[in-house]
Amino acid sequence: MLKLLFLLTFLISADFFSSAHARIVDGESYGYTEKNPYKATIGSTVLNNGFTKARDLDVNVKGRTLSRWARDQKLHVRFYAPAPGSIRSAKLLHVIAGLGGNDMGAIPTFISNLAHREGYSVIVYPNTLTTNFSVAASRRGLVGAASEDAVDLYHAMQSTIAALTAAGHQFDEHLLAGYSHGALLAAFVNESDLQDKTFNFSRVLLINPPLNLLHGVQVLDRFSKNYGFSLGRKITVGLGLKKAVNRHKRIVTTDASQAKFYRSVRLTDRESTGLIGRLLMSSLPRTILASQAVLDLGILRNRTGLGINFESYIMRFYAALARLEHREFSEDALNADNSLYRLRDSLAQSSNVFLMHNADDFLLAEGDVAWMEQVFGERAVIYPRGGHLGNLYFGDNVESIKSWLNLGFI
Repeated sequence: MLKLLFLLTFLISADFFSSAHARIVDGESYGYTEKNPYKATIGSTVLNNGFTKARDLDVNVKGRTLSRWARDQKLHVRFYAPAPGSIRSAKLLHVIAGLGGNDMGAIPTFISNLAHREGYSVIVYPNTLTTNFSVAASRRGLVGAASEDAVDLYHAMQSTIAALTAAGHQFDEHLLAGYSHGALLAAFVNESDLQDKTFNFSRVLLINPPLNLLHGVQVLDRFSKNYGFSLGRKITVGLGLKKAVNRHKRIVTTDASQAKFYRSVRLTDRESTGLIGRLLMSSLPRTILASQAVLDLGILRNRTGLGINFESYIMRFYAALARLEHREFSEDALNADNSLYRLRDSLAQSSNVFLMHNADDFLLAEGDVAWMEQVFGERAVIYPRGGHLGNLYFGDNVESIKSWLNLGFI
C-alpha cells in the first residue's frame, strides 16, 4: 500500500512539474536581427548603457604574500553603492563575471548599470579563472573546477560582505547573477548558500551558462585554432576590429548602433570563431603562472604557460593534483562534478533560480536546450538567436532582466 501511494505521489508530482513550460521565444516575433551567432557574440564587447559611479575595493581573503603577484594579493571587486533615496538601496545584487573577466568588463558594467538604475546596490566579482582570483581567493591556487572554485568564491563573497558591513553598509536582501562561465559558478555558489545560508539569495539568474564544462572548453580550444590565418590578415582584422570597438564602445548601445557595429565587422566565420577563442583564452597563460606560484605541480617547463589550451590545462594540472593528494583521477568524473548537469535535481526544485539562454549559443551541446526546458520549466526564457551573450542589450532581454530583478520572474 505504501509503495502504491509513493508511486501515485511520484506520478502526480512528475505530471505537475512537466506542465510548467519554458518560454521559448518564437524566431519570427523576436526582433533581434543578427542571425550569425559568432558575429552576435563579438557585439557583446561594445555593450554600453551609460555611466554609473562605482567604487573599486580590494578585499583581503587569503592574505598571501607573493612578490611577483603583489597586485593580485587582494581580490579586486567593484561596488555600486546605494543610490540616495532608493527604496531598494538595501537590496544587493552580486554579479559574477564570465570566463577570464574582471569586475570592470563591458558585460558586468552593463548588468550593474541596469540594476543600479532600478535602485539596487551591486557588487561585481572577477571570474575564478583569473590571476587575481587564483592568488587572492583560491585555496590551492589551481582554478578551473567550477564546483571547487565556487566554494572559494563563496568564502570571498563572505569576506566582501564583512568588509562592506565594517564600512557601515547594511543589506536586507541578496540577489545573485552570473553570465557565461560566471553563470555556471553562480549555480554552484547558490548550492553553497543553501547549506551555509549567509545570503539566502531571494533570486538567482543564470545568463548563457555552459552546461557541460568539458564541451565548452573543447569548443573554445577548437575556436582558438582558427586564429591561424595569415599575418597580413591578422593585422587587417586586428586593426579593423580595434577601430570598430573604439568607435562603438563609447556609444550608448541601441539597435541602430549595434547594427552599425556589426556592419563594420567584416569577418568570415573562421576568423570570428578564431577571434572569440583568442579573446577568451587570453588570460589563461598568466592564470596558469599564478596558480603555479601558489602551488607548483612541476608541470611547467618554460615558465610562461603559453601553448597550453583549456582542456590540456584542466586535465593535466588536475591529474597532477590528484597524484599529489593520492587520489584517483578521471576526466569523465571531473567533468561530471563540474558541469551544470550535476545540479539537475536541485535546479528543478529551486523556485528562486532562473535562466536566460540562446538556442544558437555555440557552447551548448546537442540536447542541452531540451534539458533546460525540462529542468527549469517556466523559470527559463530561451531566445532563438543571439549567440553567446550578443543579444544582452536587446530590449526584450533587458526587460526580462528587469522583471527578474523587480518581480521575481522573467
